[in-house]
Amino acid sequence: MMKFLGGCLVFVLLLAALAFYWTTTWPEEVRRSIEIEAPAAAVFETVATPKTWPEWTAWTQERDPEAVWTFEGPDSGTGASWEWRGLPLSEDGLGHGKLTLLETAPAERIEYGLVFWEDETEWASTGAFLFEEHAGVTTVHWTMEPSGVEGLARGFTNFMMDMSVGPDFETGLSQLKQRLETDARSPAETPAEPAETPAAND
Repeated sequence: MMKFLGGCLVFVLLLAALAFYWTTTWPEEVRRSIEIEAPAAAVFETVATPKTWPEWTAWTQERDPEAVWTFEGPDSGTGASWEWRGLPLSEDGLGHGKLTLLETAPAERIEYGLVFWEDETEWASTGAFLFEEHAGVTTVHWTMEPSGVEGLARGFTNFMMDMSVGPDFETGLSQLKQRLETDARSPAETPAEPAETPAAND
């Protein structure tokens, strides 16, 4: 009997240790980063303009052909917003959501609020872009965390968001990098030099 109780105690302690390790290693937020060979001002201008998001994020018309976009507020900067309605998330669509830029600091950071509605349920989160430029190369950090969730539930939510949204962040940053570096490397149009006139024979 004592051996049985001792075995149960060891088992419970092992589970507790595993649970403690698991919960303390949960991410504090979803975070992905990338280096882009472009000035921070150029990166900021693109990200601060919601109308460009369907062109470089993972949330595109190709992913959900049924999606309809609506843009409100200014074209860019604080107050600009992007709302979309597509197939339900349960059907691998983009669902119904709205992203609003809450605060912007040119070439430094962008903070936004994101809301999803699905089956009369609302999910809210906040996100940010941080820009750090050095020698013409800008490091972009994209973060997001849930709103109104605390304690263990917050850690678990971050863990689930990291698995589901993290890959979308990676895709978006990769396509943002390709877009900006392609623009930066496009040769400027220069007027063609006039053809040389052959010298007349004496």
